[in-house]
Amino acid sequence: MDFFENIILKKQILGNQKLLRDKVSKHIAFGIDANFTIGTGVLIYSILQHNKGNMVFHILTDGIYDEDIQRFDSLTKKYTNISIIIYHVNPDKFTELPTFFTWSQAMYYRFLVSEILSSEIDVVLYLDS
Repeated sequence: MDFFENIILKKQILGNQKLLRDKVSKHIAFGIDANFTIGTGVLIYSILQHNKGNMVFHILTDGIYDEDIQRFDSLTKKYTNISIIIYHVNPDKFTELPTFFTWSQAMYYRFLVSEILSSEIDVVLYLDS
């Protein structure tokens, strides 16, 4: 069985969907769990304060609160030059991998970025929150 089969349970697209096909958009990815959503939001906001071009943010997560999704959606309404895509990762795929007190299984989501995005975009920057 392919490890990547059914790895993404759901995908939510917030903001300007035209940017997904725009060849000049910059793509930035994050792998987080619910504990790092606020930090990711602060990081995205900081990036937007210092960059004016089109941006697509890819968030891979196994859990995110509805109010955090609403905050990200509000950000896409304030900044019309961005899109935020939330990929809901199947956590069952990672239960056998080791985790640590300060590192959840979300630390492995960075390895999904190339598998998920390589057919859609050529360059993506991965940032830790």
